[in-house]
Amino acid sequence: MPRPALYHVKLTREQRTALTEIAKNRNIAETLRTRASILLGMDENASHPLTRDQVMEQTGASRTMVNLTIRNFCLDGLEKVMRIRRPAASDQANRKIDGAAEAKLIAKACSAPPDGRTRWTLKLLQEEMKVVLEYPISQSAISRTLRKNAIRPHKMKYYCIPSAEDPGFVDSLEDVLDVYSRPYDSRFPVVCIDEKPKDLHGEAREPIPARPKSEGKDGRDQIKDSEYIRNGHCCIFVMIEPATGRIMANPSKRRTAKDFAMQLKYLSDIAYPDAEKIILVMDNLNTHTTKSLYKTFPAAEAHRLKNRFEIHKTPVHGSWVNIAELGIQILSTQCLNQRFPTFTTLETAVTAWVKGWGRCQPVQWKFTTTDARTKLARLYPKIISESTEKNPS
Repeated sequence: MPRPALYHVKLTREQRTALTEIAKNRNIAETLRTRASILLGMDENASHPLTRDQVMEQTGASRTMVNLTIRNFCLDGLEKVMRIRRPAASDQANRKIDGAAEAKLIAKACSAPPDGRTRWTLKLLQEEMKVVLEYPISQSAISRTLRKNAIRPHKMKYYCIPSAEDPGFVDSLEDVLDVYSRPYDSRFPVVCIDEKPKDLHGEAREPIPARPKSEGKDGRDQIKDSEYIRNGHCCIFVMIEPATGRIMANPSKRRTAKDFAMQLKYLSDIAYPDAEKIILVMDNLNTHTTKSLYKTFPAAEAHRLKNRFEIHKTPVHGSWVNIAELGIQILSTQCLNQRFPTFTTLETAVTAWVKGWGRCQPVQWKFTTTDARTKLARLYPKIISESTEKNPS
């Protein structure tokens, strides 16, 4: 024989109306809506009250929640049941940060992290601010404050442009931008060159291939062991002709001056044998110079190859100006994002990619010298005329 219930729910008309409104309002916390539905279902004054099992099935609440809601209603009343209790240190209890606390938090988030840590986390800031303010604040309050002030301690940016006036930077920048603005001429193709290092990794265990779902067997993705075998390093020279979208890629076992010289010979005699002169854009790596030709070929041949090129160097801290970075990104995404156990397998894959996919849309470079003088005005030296110096106002 089941034990008789100790607590009984008997709602007044006003209580039933209020709970019905709560149960239907989607803007109210789900916990409160569930409690309201439990009380409405268990109301013995209703025409058809539900059993506990029926209420659990209808609301999705556990038996413990149903029993506690009924008991708390009978002992404490409706007002206390329909209130979410939170500990003193909860997010909602400590959600506000005044101006003084906000200033201290910002100063701390912009300072160096503790010894042994690379960056500030919300947990670290919470622990630190508890000491600084002598009272706790929640991680959500810290997050909102940082977001409001556009501070991201977990992010780090590297210099892409100088931090002050730099005539050398703007000189190289405008030189390269002028090259990109030239109209296309097959006699004088503009080519950008750069290189990408690549590690050679073999599989420690044979990968398990993917399989479809079949009778008695679930489908499965390909499985690879996270462990791999180191087989050395190599380098891939990537060249792109912006005006046509042509991409060339040549793997090399090393990245010495001689290897770079061989890429220049490839451009001159194989890729563009009919060009009158190749307009070459490249960065300032120590091997990226025409003296590499004299380290590799006899003087007469080096001189011939040197005269085949018109060299334009990108500025220091200005690698983003080199369109070859785009070719490297495409090659990395479509071909290099896998393990290659040997240089031969890498070379085969890159050759196949260049043959089948080594072309992108022509690059429409839209950043001009006019844009540079406007958006990067702080990098241009401020020129003071002689008349201004003699008669300062």
